[in-house]
Amino acid sequence: MRGRGLLVLGLVGVIVVALLPGQAPALQAQHTKGPVVPEIPTTITASKLSLSGLCYDGVVELPTVNGPVESLKFKASSLRIDDATISLPDDPAIRIDTPRVHVDTAFGERTELYLRRLTGKMIDGLITYEVDYSPENPPPASFPWMSFTDVTVGLHALDGAEISMPDPSLEVGGGHIPLPPMDGDADDPDGGDGLTTCLL
Repeated sequence: MRGRGLLVLGLVGVIVVALLPGQAPALQAQHTKGPVVPEIPTTITASKLSLSGLCYDGVVELPTVNGPVESLKFKASSLRIDDATISLPDDPAIRIDTPRVHVDTAFGERTELYLRRLTGKMIDGLITYEVDYSPENPPPASFPWMSFTDVTVGLHALDGAEISMPDPSLEVGGGHIPLPPMDGDADDPDGGDGLTTCLL
């Protein structure tokens, strides 16, 4: 299955990010032109993901039919997800299982992705870090290449990428997989300095 262009919580709406561990003040929300997205994001779970060309652009607002929602904005040139389950909050809910997902862009370009949540174990050499990022608890920075295990992502939108998904299986009506509950330990988001990080 292959596709190109804007994917907003679509059947192949799959993206993840890699970030430094730790807490940081939330970046100031910015208004951005983008698609109208559902309030409930697509949930993606995976055993492992690897990505490259990552750039963190801060916290932005995206429109929904009931008003704006805050989202973490990233850019990435490519990623791979292993053992992925994609859960779309449609009525009835749709789930897609696939052994592998590739997201690639043209040389020198990056896809834009908007995330409500990222949880998982970030791999840094021989050390793994538990991470849990959201607009209320954003990342301090991003690496250009990174891997995660035991990943859960809340995806609002993905814009501009080519996606390859071999051997997908579809389930309709199985119920939407919710995001994990917030732990309540995020820093106070007030007072963010608006800084963004992008390693070229």
